[in-house]
Amino acid sequence: MRWLLICFILVVSGCPKEPQIIEIPGRSCLLRLDIVQPEGVDSFRSDLPGDEGRFSSLDLKLTRQDGELIERRLLGDDATSEVARFGEPINFAEGDRFDLEFLVRSPSGAVFALGRRSDLGCGPNDTELTVNLPVLPVNRWVTLAAPEVQRFEHESVSLGSGVLLVGGRTTPWISPSSRADAGPSSDSGPLSDAGGVEAGVSDAGPAFDAGSAEAGVLDASAHDGSIDHAPDASLPDGGATEDAGPGEVPACEPSLEDQLLGEPAARGVVYFEHERMRFVDEFEIQSGRHMAQVPRLLGASLFHQSERQRVLMLGGISLRGGSFCDVPPPAQFQIFDYSEVTPRLSSLTWGEDQRESHFALQRLMFPRAIPVDHDLMDVVLLGGYWGRHQTAPDADWPPRHDPPTVEMPHRMAVINASNFVSRRDNLGLDSEIRLPFQPGTASFGDGSALIFGGWEVDQQGLTEPSTRVYQLLRSNTAANIDIEAPHIYSEISLSQARAGAKGFGVSAEMVLVLGGLEAPIGQESSLELYRWRSNGRRGFREGGSLEHLPVQAQGAAQVWDRGFAATTLPCEGTNPCPVLVVGGEEQAGVASDRAVLLSLRQVEQQGQLIWQVESQPLAQQLPEGRWGASVSLLSDGSYFVAGGRTAPPESSGTPAQSAFIYVPYSP
Repeated sequence: MRWLLICFILVVSGCPKEPQIIEIPGRSCLLRLDIVQPEGVDSFRSDLPGDEGRFSSLDLKLTRQDGELIERRLLGDDATSEVARFGEPINFAEGDRFDLEFLVRSPSGAVFALGRRSDLGCGPNDTELTVNLPVLPVNRWVTLAAPEVQRFEHESVSLGSGVLLVGGRTTPWISPSSRADAGPSSDSGPLSDAGGVEAGVSDAGPAFDAGSAEAGVLDASAHDGSIDHAPDASLPDGGATEDAGPGEVPACEPSLEDQLLGEPAARGVVYFEHERMRFVDEFEIQSGRHMAQVPRLLGASLFHQSERQRVLMLGGISLRGGSFCDVPPPAQFQIFDYSEVTPRLSSLTWGEDQRESHFALQRLMFPRAIPVDHDLMDVVLLGGYWGRHQTAPDADWPPRHDPPTVEMPHRMAVINASNFVSRRDNLGLDSEIRLPFQPGTASFGDGSALIFGGWEVDQQGLTEPSTRVYQLLRSNTAANIDIEAPHIYSEISLSQARAGAKGFGVSAEMVLVLGGLEAPIGQESSLELYRWRSNGRRGFREGGSLEHLPVQAQGAAQVWDRGFAATTLPCEGTNPCPVLVVGGEEQAGVASDRAVLLSLRQVEQQGQLIWQVESQPLAQQLPEGRWGASVSLLSDGSYFVAGGRTAPPESSGTPAQSAFIYVPYSP
């Protein structure tokens, strides 16, 4: 009756309108919040069961840098137009910075929707400042249309207020008929900067069989060549049916073997701009080195240089232009610089004057990027494989997958992200080491890293999941300790062979390993826990010890499968950081709608302290199952799921055309 009466009184203006602009007056500046909502979402009208209707109040919380909390409330009866204004001025002035939380309350007073922004404030010449504020319902997945993101097994990293999505493919790299021979295509996601791990499913690479006598060489020639899509001359990773001989230029038509990588996404780089709730897949060109897009980028790895708000895209292959014969540079080194005004995409290897640069990255496919704590280097790339030279002119492109054109590297690429310098270094300090294909990686808090599992490779190609465990460490015995890169050292083994597993630094000392198994293992724990006790010197081997700790898990905490995405969330106090897990393949051939938080706790059993992983489902499962997606933690605390397939590769799923976002809230 109340709103009917208001509508009757407001004959000219009509019924109350939902706010689109929120004005917050300050002492010297007016802050305007431009409300952003996805299409079809009304964050100002509650649909909570038994609590439906227009909002009762809008609550504002401002937290200044000194910790002072300022709160204001605007009643729904006082906010009936598209511009709603908090009446009482707030005591912020030029130079003040604060975090903002905007709460929308249902008719009963429950929080229904929420928006957050951090580090806001007016500049010295600002009398009015307008910022975008996404406002979404809390504790539920909101679906976003995302045709630009159709891809799976891609890399992702949180950047600015949004997420950068790189690479991925739209068709599986191996057909269902031969998948059992070559192994699955899922594997763990990228490492972000030293602050944490982000694990979408990364590019897993092609399937290979053997035929070469050289140890470590991969070969696809023994496959039957069947794939689940017709040959496509636009694919960038094809080649002639027969190897080009000396003096011959390879044909531009792809063979079936060349298509084992699958079809890459047409646009290799997409940025989800959370503040405007949109996907950006083409970027402004401001100089000769800038690019509108890196088309069909596949097999690259990411390094987040957080202090400079940029991401380095390292290694892999790409194709520029529509012709299959357009030869890309042998090395791939792209840079994405984040800016709220104009994000930029540039390259250090595209262009005639750059094509032969960065030898360490040449033909390096599907590497793992691991941040390191070193004065002269920021990240090392290891794992993956090298595409090898051939004798024919232009034979570096298209890459061949017949023997012996690719091999497992025994060296790693070392990158200085500030000066864009790259070089190669040995994986092992005293002996030659060839890692399994696509091992899992995770960082400890002291700058060292754990490397585990993956696919073993021998003269028969990819053979079986690996139990190997290595640690990336510096050494006092290095000839020049200040210059040499860290190396990998063989440590204790996994208790279960794993390929496609993911690891997460849940504390400065501990890494939790999930998934990568062929099937559940009964009552045994499907998880593994490692603790690194350093000697006090960051990232150094001498005096430290790596422990394999027993860990228990039950029910939904028994994450054994592949194809899921996961990321660490902020720690609470001294407790280990929780891990958010979404999607995967809990049931064979079916993409899971799982959305669960895993928490590591120490509990007492029979007088002994043991580690136990507990699970807590989110308030809502994913709206649709996902396999091979990525999940990211946004700067406002929201969870963002992008890409993936509606079913695993061996099933009849397709690349997803939607993304999901979830705003967690607890009073």
